[in-house]
Amino acid sequence: MWVFTNKGFLSIVQHRDDADTLVVRSRFAGHIKALFPSAKVLKTPRADYRYRAFLPRRLVAERLAAYSVRAWASSA
Repeated sequence: MWVFTNKGFLSIVQHRDDADTLVVRSRFAGHIKALFPSAKVLKTPRADYRYRAFLPRRLVAERLAAYSVRAWASSA
């Protein structure tokens, strides 16, 4: 899934070996940190997205839901 925010662009996919883990990917480390401040961001220079973080599915869902509500409310 692609996520566009006013703080950046993320690509989020399921981890290939663990259905409870999502891989949050971005071309810029700051885009991941903007939505997931506590994430450990790894640099993967040879990958399609240079930066990635492995996060629990539940955490990603909660953060995206909270961000969506705030973003929608402030845009009205």
